[in-house]
Amino acid sequence: PEELAALSEALAHRGPDGEGFFRDAAAGIGLVHRRLAIIDPTGAAAQPMTSCGDRYTIVFNGEIYNFPVLAKELAGHGYAFNMHSDTAVIAPLYDRHGLDCLTRLDGIFAFAIWDARERELVVARDALGVKPLYYTQAGGRLAFASELKALLAIPGPGRDIDQAALADYLVRLWSPGPRTMLRDVR
Repeated sequence: PEELAALSEALAHRGPDGEGFFRDAAAGIGLVHRRLAIIDPTGAAAQPMTSCGDRYTIVFNGEIYNFPVLAKELAGHGYAFNMHSDTAVIAPLYDRHGLDCLTRLDGIFAFAIWDARERELVVARDALGVKPLYYTQAGGRLAFASELKALLAIPGPGRDIDQAALADYLVRLWSPGPRTMLRDVR
């Protein structure tokens, strides 16, 4: 809980409209979300969002442009969810199509879905990486966030500079591939 609170505090500027936590202590997983309410500003779109009979819990950053079409399609297949939220279509879409759901999403996004039944976490982003997704596997566990500095708020990732990423940045003004300035963060 303390680490989730630290992550949330580090990301507070990204989401002044709400804060939410999910924790499954038995599975060793926790999710935190800072909300910037744009598409559906009601509490019905708060995150982390649990759906599909409490099977999936999602945290999402971005915008799904074709969510009204997807919502109508999913409702036609019997899924019940908040039709006014782009976040709300992702878990049912994942339930129906698995990872192929990524090809159906038109938008810019990064998200994580916890499947409580399978005890599996899926973390994904749009193909161009428009919405940031940083992760570390330091300390025998996975942590991820929408900003690199948020990961520095928790124990695990070191602060050692990735010299190749630094050289790439100095030459290109960006680092290709998964590298970041910190060796332990991708």
